[in-house]
Amino acid sequence: MEIRANSRGVIAQREGLDEFYIKREGHQTPGVFNWGIRYTRGATDSEIVTVEFKNGRSGYYLNQGMLSLAQGDIVAVSANPGHDIGVVQLTGWLAKRVHLRYQREHPEDQEPLPVVYRKASENDVQKWCESIEREQDAMIKSRQIALNLGLRMKISDVEFQGDGTKALFYYSAEKRVDFRELVRNLASEFRVRIEMRQIGPRQEAARVGGIGACGRSICCERWLSSFASVTTSTIKAQDLTPNPQKQAGLCGKLKCCLNFEVDTYLDAKQRMPRVKGRLLLEDGELFYVKNDIFRGQLWFSREPKSSANLVMLTAEQVAQILALNAEGKKGEPMEALRPAPELPAEATPTFSNVIEEESITRFDRSKKPGKRKPRKRGKGAAKGQNPGQPQPKGPGQPQPKGQGKSSQKAKPGPKKPQTDS
Repeated sequence: MEIRANSRGVIAQREGLDEFYIKREGHQTPGVFNWGIRYTRGATDSEIVTVEFKNGRSGYYLNQGMLSLAQGDIVAVSANPGHDIGVVQLTGWLAKRVHLRYQREHPEDQEPLPVVYRKASENDVQKWCESIEREQDAMIKSRQIALNLGLRMKISDVEFQGDGTKALFYYSAEKRVDFRELVRNLASEFRVRIEMRQIGPRQEAARVGGIGACGRSICCERWLSSFASVTTSTIKAQDLTPNPQKQAGLCGKLKCCLNFEVDTYLDAKQRMPRVKGRLLLEDGELFYVKNDIFRGQLWFSREPKSSANLVMLTAEQVAQILALNAEGKKGEPMEALRPAPELPAEATPTFSNVIEEESITRFDRSKKPGKRKPRKRGKGAAKGQNPGQPQPKGPGQPQPKGQGKSSQKAKPGPKKPQTDS
């Protein structure tokens, strides 16, 4: 049963139970797939739970009461102060493995894990929804307060705690900002505990979200949590256009997806010969134009700085010619380097080609020669008039010749009796 929809998703209640969960569809589907649920065996695998909050903020929590939790369940967890409301993201074996990896990568973080109190009740969900409704107005008012104080900062997002006792204000600034006066004004305005968190351009884009150039949600909003540095050498390695407007993301920095395939390009380029000048052949010279590193092909032209009449050579052929040129020799003529044209083999169909065997007009009805239909007669013919003659026009209009007279012959009158004179 659906209750209401907000920025967290559609809140639904399980029938007959005081349990609530988030129903997500389309672009709101979670960016984490719990593929390790099949490996969850004992109760110890359910000790660690990953809980998600607003706009990708998540944390690891201890399932001290060994509650039966599933992805999407709304739970109440411990916070400082009070408690917070979140949505279960990962459970079981995979959540435990991810937490162990986090401990290896962050050995300095040895604080005890917070605890999952319970599954959220109806009262918890009601307070949580009221806190969510305050976030948009709080962000607008906080921006106006910061503008009145003359602070050079941008408040990008506001998140209220589930119990409504604390508010997190996320901001970005180019320089150090003294926001002590701002915190006092915000505390008196909203009557809650204020916490300020500074984020960078990429973290801001991840929290706000958006659609990338690929037409899908940006990666940092869905699943990307660690941001590796992206340099201009990454663009050069993939032979992309060095246009900062095309290669920049919504955050204004170079796109994180530029790092996804750069290793493949670097490995493929190591297998390609480096052509620094012209290739010397017995019948002329070749000048480098372009290449295809994945197919191992290079294109050359007979004339410098020209893309007409291109000649394709494989990477092995170019490497042999470069080795001969380094020894002061010339490569074989172009005719010997060109591969013999391969005749296209006739494809033997492995199935019955019904379309070619049958005619496309096999379902059409054949037209039988029938008798010619008689020509329909006009209204004048039905009244005894000649349809071939033009019909008379209205009074006062000129009529054609002979149209005013009757078309029928006058009947002869009675004959007069003959008298003898």
